[in-house]
This record gives sequence, structure tokens and C-alpha cells, in this order.
Amino acid sequence: MPRRLATPHPPRALAALALACTALVAVACGDGGAEPVATATATATATREVAAIGLLDDLPVEVDQRAPDFRLNVLGGGATRLSDFRGKTVVLNFWASWCAPCRREIPDFQELYEQRGPSGPDDLVILAVNLTPEDTRVAAEAFIEEFDVGFPVLFDTTDGEVARRYGVRGLPATFFIDREGIVRTTALGAVFGHLLEVGVADADTAGGTYE
Repeated sequence: MPRRLATPHPPRALAALALACTALVAVACGDGGAEPVATATATATATREVAAIGLLDDLPVEVDQRAPDFRLNVLGGGATRLSDFRGKTVVLNFWASWCAPCRREIPDFQELYEQRGPSGPDDLVILAVNLTPEDTRVAAEAFIEEFDVGFPVLFDTTDGEVARRYGVRGLPATFFIDREGIVRTTALGAVFGHLLEVGVADADTAGGTYE
């Protein structure tokens, strides 16, 4: 009777490798009911979107149309998006420390913020975007400290991407945006007193009547 050849036992290293491969195949294939594992590419893309600074869409600036969204760094740390304030009236102001009309209007902006911001009904926000390419961080911070500004101060990108999209060619420039994110009124030049009241009321009433 011929002898049956015994099956040799695989070395321990090969056996471990085989078990590891089997485990990898099981994870990759799944059991048909598990959620697919997110790819590294998708994760990296999501991270870049969260970290993006500057414009977040390609919308133009037009009255009665949605304002272009953006995300910018904030004085004091962190970053914020325009769309974070959906549901509130937004006064979006572009300024620089060397701008004389900006100095004239800023006290009225601060007074409005104290009336309608955290100390008031909290249904309005003022976002002051510094024209960073034409200013310095030190001068901007000194300006904010001098006028004791309490509302959020943002810094445009180094190439002024957001101001350029909003068509800012002179300072100051202000955009009044309603609770749905729609641009209702724009103002090129200093805005204070009655002019500020009219712009805010127009955004408050979503472009409705104000007298």
C-alpha cells in the first residue's frame, strides 16, 4: 500500500500572515449590512472644506439675491462664516484703519450693536471685515481698541478675495442682509444716523416698506 504523504504544517509566520489577510478581506467585503468605510480621499476633501478661508461659493453680489458666502478669520481667534448668522439681520461692513469715513461711522455701528446685539434682542449681527491687503494687523487692532468695538471683526484674505467679490472699490462699504441671507441694500461711503437706520430696517423687513 502506498504511503500517504503527510501535509506539512506551515511555519508560524506564514500562518499569522494568512490570518491577517483573511481578516483584511473580511473587513473590506463586510457582511452586506455594514456602512461602507469612508475613503481617505473623501475625508481629506471634507477637512479642506471645513478649513477653507475665503469665498465658499461663486455667487455674484446683487440686490434681492443671496449674498456670497465666505469664511474668514476672526480677531481674537477662530473663524466664522457669513451663513452662520442665517436667521439674523446682518450688517456687513468693509473697513480699514486709515479710512477717515470709517472712523466717522464706527460709533453709530457700536451703538446699534449695543441696542440690537447681545445686550438687546440678539436678532442682529454686525460683521466688520478689515481690508487686510491695504492695512496692517497692528493698526487694525489699535483701531478696534480705540473705539471699543464689541462686534466680530474679520480679516479678509491676503489678496482681498471677499472684498473683491463684493465689488468694494472704496471704503467704507456696507451691505444690509436679511434673515434669509438676501442682500437688501448696499451703501458705498459712510453710513451713520438715519442712513444706518434705513439700511437696517430694509433688511429687517426683507426689502419691504420702511418710512
